[in-house]
Amino acid sequence: MMQNPINSEKFRKKLQSLISSSKIIIVDNIYRKTVAQDIEKFVGKTLSPTYKVFLEEVGCGMVKGTSYQFNGTELISDTLEDRKFYTETIPDKAPPDSYILISNIGDEVQWYMDTAIVDEYGESPIVGWIGGLSLNDQPEWLKEQEYFANFMEFFLTKTEEM
Repeated sequence: MMQNPINSEKFRKKLQSLISSSKIIIVDNIYRKTVAQDIEKFVGKTLSPTYKVFLEEVGCGMVKGTSYQFNGTELISDTLEDRKFYTETIPDKAPPDSYILISNIGDEVQWYMDTAIVDEYGESPIVGWIGGLSLNDQPEWLKEQEYFANFMEFFLTKTEEM
């Protein structure tokens, strides 16, 4: 049986290590203690517990040395703006309603939390999506890849070299 990701010492240590070494630039720390609840209320969906821990510790931030961003507040508005754009202009290319954008690294793949799938610990998988393509038109390499089981796995993988 898988350990509850929220209890992962490795996740918390990595997060604290990146914060204390200033490898994560904290962009939005004023509202970080309430941002998870604000996002949930705004989008009407429940966020994964490990993503909530990240938001409470960081708010949103960018990892130094890479273009990798793990964002909270502004990406939620980006999620809604993207969805509105695609729904109004090319509805078959909009990300599913269950997707919440959590990371946009400036390349073609955006990373979403799929809130339609929730495991026994309240965690949702993190999936890649290329904007402007319908679900059927997503490239095979993206469809075939093993998605991240939860935000903790995603975060640890993306910050592994740091």
